[in-house]
Amino acid sequence: KLEIEPFLCYSTSNHKATPLCTQRVRCFIPVRRSNHMRSSPSSFSPISELGLSQRQVLLPLAVRLLSVLEWHFGRYPLLQAADIYKLVHQGVFGPGHIIADVDQARRALEEELAGLRRRRCLLAVESEEPLDPDGRLVRLNLEPLESLPDAVDRVLPVLLATAAETRGGPELMAARVAEALDWCRDRLPDRFEALARLASESEEVGWPARHHSSVYAAAYRPVYRVVSARRWRQAHRPCGTSG
Repeated sequence: KLEIEPFLCYSTSNHKATPLCTQRVRCFIPVRRSNHMRSSPSSFSPISELGLSQRQVLLPLAVRLLSVLEWHFGRYPLLQAADIYKLVHQGVFGPGHIIADVDQARRALEEELAGLRRRRCLLAVESEEPLDPDGRLVRLNLEPLESLPDAVDRVLPVLLATAAETRGGPELMAARVAEALDWCRDRLPDRFEALARLASESEEVGWPARHHSSVYAAAYRPVYRVVSARRWRQAHRPCGTSG
């Protein structure tokens, strides 16, 4: 059971503080407002309103992983056991499993971007999605890039560099899966047994990469790459910026 006393969740209905892993609606942390303000529920700010660097400094690792899982559950409520496993796996091992061949990686990017351009309707997605609780890795959605003629040349070098520098390990994967199982038991109990079974089977064969579930793939049609957040942001301004 994960117990983190300094960090409490407040129910949106009655603002009653309860332990994080028992009932979790929104996670709040104290933020200094001014010297004359009294401490009250209004003196707390939700984690989602803080900058990334603030979240990383203030939150223990386990809480940061829970915040990643909560973000994805809020955005993709149909995620299944395989999708939770994939999320954790990508946060540990990065994109290395898809970079067996550079030319193949380029072709795959070209084909997926071409497929996006043929879609009649694109889903509204974030450019980046949280992945690694340390903030090192993100899912870079390709949809916001599909109109750029040089999208492949933008993404591929960052993807290759990320694969080369990301070195996950079985111990870290096991620890994060255990945290994900605790979260799943509380938040998605109907999917807990499937995740526990998948985790056990995967551990026995060295934590392989897995595909998204058919439910997730059909509902959300994900098209992304796992990249280093730092490398991507250093190399490219967000789409639409100038100067």
